Amino acid sequence: LDVIGVGGINFEDDIAKFSSRGMTTWELPAGYGRVKPDIVTYGSYVRGSSNVEGCRSLSGTSVASPVVAGAVALLKSGVLHRGEDVINPAAIKQTLMSTATRLPLANMFEQGSGKLDLQRAYHA
Repeated sequence: LDVIGVGGINFEDDIAKFSSRGMTTWELPAGYGRVKPDIVTYGSYVRGSSNVEGCRSLSGTSVASPVVAGAVALLKSGVLHRGEDVINPAAIKQTLMSTATRLPLANMFEQGSGKLDLQRAYHA
């Protein structure tokens, strides 16, 4: 699938308490569940804009997911000169997952492929 499941970590690279873990279940019993999340990135106490003024700290996978969306936009913009057909959603997902950095204290059901590494993804 071309959907990227995103989990959250804090700035010490610990899996956030709110982050989803385990296997997906919607494919069962007809098939197999998939590991979730696909990757993790910062989602705890991330500075963001306030609806009043200035900044505030935000937490949640709703914070981590836009970090990945921004990474996807940067990756896409980095290869536009190569033509439209060079990169597609599946290629982006595969690149993000194959270049993620494994967190040593978390298992695959907590971190998926690991922590987003935008620089490695760009070079891939």
